[in-house]
Amino acid sequence: MKLHNWLFVLIILFSKSLLHGQTTYRFNNYTINEGLSQSSVTCIIQDNTNSLWVGTQDGLNRFDGKSFEIFNSDETKGIESEYIRCSFKTKNGNLWFGTSNGLTKYDVKKEEFKTYLTLKKTPLQIEKITVDNDGNLWLASLTSGLLIFNPNTEKFSLPPFSIPSKKILSVYVAENKDLFLNTSFLTSYFVKPLEVPNHKLPFFVLKEHLIYSLSIPFVSSELNISNDLPSNLFNPSCVPTHKLFVLS
Repeated sequence: MKLHNWLFVLIILFSKSLLHGQTTYRFNNYTINEGLSQSSVTCIIQDNTNSLWVGTQDGLNRFDGKSFEIFNSDETKGIESEYIRCSFKTKNGNLWFGTSNGLTKYDVKKEEFKTYLTLKKTPLQIEKITVDNDGNLWLASLTSGLLIFNPNTEKFSLPPFSIPSKKILSVYVAENKDLFLNTSFLTSYFVKPLEVPNHKLPFFVLKEHLIYSLSIPFVSSELNISNDLPSNLFNPSCVPTHKLFVLS
């Protein structure tokens, strides 16, 4: 879910209260007055040096715990759009940002940005980034549908199946290569197995409710669906192929 208007950074203090024996939490509030480029925060991710990268509707911010360093398309080489929509960190520590126009990589070793665009004239607006076991990035786009990006070849490709929507809001690839995604039409798709070309999509629908995120808890194989209702758990092992499911 996107965060708006305020950035809250949680500082966890490990000292316990002598009276209650509980952990103490302290919140610091950071806005444009403290150096943030813009108050509408869209994503936050931490790099391997413990710096926080804060995406906003007007620039990318790196926070070292004391001050913000701002990166935008006007002043930073390699950034094509100042509207940062999502973020992701790969195993090698590189940071990836989905923007309103392109997929932007921050190379932590070179300390350089690079933005990748498709050959289409339509802007590549990316809402969500995830990765499969082969290191390929799966991109949910509102303008180009579902795309796959290979960081080694630096090329985009289409998935080996068709989806009846080009407006993808979220995507998640499980370790067994099961694929979950949801669209702007309040429809969520479950694809199993991923490798089968021209696979007819079985799907389940969460009627009339917007899904904000898809994730699988560390201790569970069930899919956690976050929406405007209490969270739903979906167990893929209970799904026969080619069947419609409605979550209520």
